[in-house]
Amino acid sequence: MQSGHSYLPNDADFGVIEKAKKSGKEMYITRQWMELVRHTCKQKPFTVVEMQSSDFVDLSLNAKQLINREKSNRWIYSQVV
Repeated sequence: MQSGHSYLPNDADFGVIEKAKKSGKEMYITRQWMELVRHTCKQKPFTVVEMQSSDFVDLSLNAKQLINREKSNRWIYSQVV
């Protein structure tokens, strides 16, 4: 593949959102972005899900257990919890 010559269906979605963003309205808070995305497409509206802090999980400790770069470059599956 050549950089800049690929196309995925979500590229068109991001393009529509970028075009709506250029309408001149400034965005200051997350809720404004959610409303912009929610109302961008009239035919097939985007589904916007508001996430809470509890929806996010820190996986950095798991990554440290899975990757041991000091001894080797392979994954260590036996330490997965």
